[in-house]
Order: sequence, then structure tokens, then C-alpha cells
Amino acid sequence: MKDIRLHDEIAAKLVAMAGRDESLEMAANHALRAYFSHKEEEERRWQETLAADAAMDRGDAVDGEKVIAWLESWGKDGELPPP
Repeated sequence: MKDIRLHDEIAAKLVAMAGRDESLEMAANHALRAYFSHKEEEERRWQETLAADAAMDRGDAVDGEKVIAWLESWGKDGELPPP
């Protein structure tokens, strides 16, 4: 794989992260793995947001006031069915 150039501040953090417990290469791999995992989760959440937005546009939603009334009825006489 090609060598990469790091900003001094990033290189210093990577060296500090490696410390005595692991090699610089392992620290870089851990940092990159965490970054990619974060970006994948971010994309998954964005796709969920788009799907929810599309559902709202289709009218596939429940009125918030009905949900609140249903939740507030829990454990009381005359508990409401889910909206």
C-alpha cells in the first residue's frame, strides 16, 4: 500500500495513541476502522431518515397527539388501543 502523509497534529495523536501497547501501524488501523464504522453508521442513519421522510410524504404516519393520548392512557381504566 502507498505511504500517506499526515498532518503533524494527526501524526502526534496517532503516536500518542499507539503508546506502549501497540505499533503505530496497529493504532492507525484501529483509528481507521473506527472512522469507517462511524461513517457507515452515519450513512445508515441518513438512509433511515430518508425512508422516514418518504413515509411521511406518503401519509404513513400517526398523529402525534393520538400517540401521546395513547401513551397517557397506559395503566388507566379505559386504556386506548394503539393509534
